[in-house]
Amino acid sequence: MRDIVQYLALIAGLVLIIAVMGFFGLSEIAAVLLNANYGYILIAVGIEIAFLLLLALRLKIISSRFKALPFKDAFSTNTTGIFVGFLSPLARIGGEPVKIYLLKDKIGATKSSAIVAIDTLVEVFSLYITIAVAVSLLSGNIPQPLFSSLFVFLFLSIYASIIFLKICSDKRWLEGIIRWLSRFRRFSKLKEKDYAGMFHSSFRLLLTDKKMLVASFSISILTKILEFLRLWIILLALGQHVPLDLIVLFWAFLLILSAIPFLPGGLGLIEGGGTLALVWIGIEKSVAASAVLIDRLVSYWLVLLIGLIIIWRSKYTYRFLKKLKK
Repeated sequence: MRDIVQYLALIAGLVLIIAVMGFFGLSEIAAVLLNANYGYILIAVGIEIAFLLLLALRLKIISSRFKALPFKDAFSTNTTGIFVGFLSPLARIGGEPVKIYLLKDKIGATKSSAIVAIDTLVEVFSLYITIAVAVSLLSGNIPQPLFSSLFVFLFLSIYASIIFLKICSDKRWLEGIIRWLSRFRRFSKLKEKDYAGMFHSSFRLLLTDKKMLVASFSISILTKILEFLRLWIILLALGQHVPLDLIVLFWAFLLILSAIPFLPGGLGLIEGGGTLALVWIGIEKSVAASAVLIDRLVSYWLVLLIGLIIIWRSKYTYRFLKKLKK
């Protein structure tokens, strides 16, 4: 039943993409794509690959507090998690349990959980810092609808992050959740060990490693810069010289759209909303739609392809994901 729901959501997203592109003119979009500068598009592909490599490096750095994780393993683990997250309706967080599972045989279940928790928190808080800097630099130039949406997004996500941090750092909260989960047969083994205590120790150990946190935050900020650069290069490939402030506004709008659950990877929502955002800032609709299509090809479909190749080459990962569907 779960598979059917996921397939239906994926199909619904694809149908929505086709409908959106039809609305903006398929023939006009095709003409724009045929005249694009493919050299710039290849540069955007390289930027996205560098983005994935940096995320893997961050996971490797965080994991090194417990074990020297080979970069290949860090890359495959992180990319597989992103792959699952992109196909999940849970808005960016669906792949985190997969990362824990793939790391647990190498590092241990509780340490892996602490690593992924820190990795998630570093990503989230670096995102807040980037948004805060962008808002301060662009104050007065942010449209009211976008500012309101950004405020709601920040409020809800910061609230969720505080709850998540409280669960991770407060042993009593974690023990309460584990007791509740252990009532279910699938999680009954949680009663056998003091998982809350082991996780809490590992989490606190990572949280006090200032050198690791600084390195991880620096990498996270760099990935945000790469995202800005990718969007700028893609628009440049279509002959659009867009100022940095508008790129940042566009990125913020895509971020809000990607946080909306129910459709895997925001399929259809990002294509439609992103195109409208570019039209709103003055770009011709066929060019705007083409830019969003290229960006999604690079930042979504290419990543899915890389993740699929990794899963196909790893029998262990494939068996786990197949078991996960049951």
